[in-house]
Amino acid sequence: MFDHPGTGIIYSFTIDRRTASGEPRVLVMVEVDPPAGVRISGEVPDADDLDAIQIGVAIQMDPHTPPGTPQFRLRS
Repeated sequence: MFDHPGTGIIYSFTIDRRTASGEPRVLVMVEVDPPAGVRISGEVPDADDLDAIQIGVAIQMDPHTPPGTPQFRLRS
């Protein structure tokens, strides 16, 4: 892992609306803010407003993400 606050913007995304639970799953590719300059994939669990998920939207890694797929939330 790298030393970084986990901030960035949504570079790409997809919304899977056909899940076993019936709840949509939001998968994102995040372009991490400099100096890291990398892209990582993850998800936005419990996204209340799917229309708010857009390319270029500021995002923050959830510091309480369990091991596995990184989880993000929209920055306000």
